Amino acid sequence: MAQPGASRLIRIKNGIIGPVEPREKTVQAKTRADYPGVTEAHLDIAEVYASPKLAGPPLCDELIALMQHTFTEEEASIARHIGPRARETAQSVAAAAHRPLEEVLSILERLANEKCVLLAFGSGENRFYTNLPLAAGTF
Repeated sequence: MAQPGASRLIRIKNGIIGPVEPREKTVQAKTRADYPGVTEAHLDIAEVYASPKLAGPPLCDELIALMQHTFTEEEASIARHIGPRARETAQSVAAAAHRPLEEVLSILERLANEKCVLLAFGSGENRFYTNLPLAAGTF
């Protein structure tokens, strides 16, 4: 059984109704050197999401775990070429990744349409891809 008041969104203190105190943040900022076993692609995509432009958390254990869960190494190696708040075409990502356009397009479409971690808009050669900010409260 949960502790009394443990799952409440409001509290009453001295006759005043208000929100419960926020949880203390447990995120510890780290550097790339703290993750020797993590692939370069996953570290790169984590740094994209750690950007203040996407309102992301600092590079930390939780962000690394989320990136490894969200992206395969191959997907991360493609998605890392889409910077924070950038709008990139499949052609520009393929050129940056030094990979065939058809292969990159397939991965970008999977990330946008199946995994829903990229936003895609437009069509044909004018189709752009961008990163979605992390949901508020994820960390």
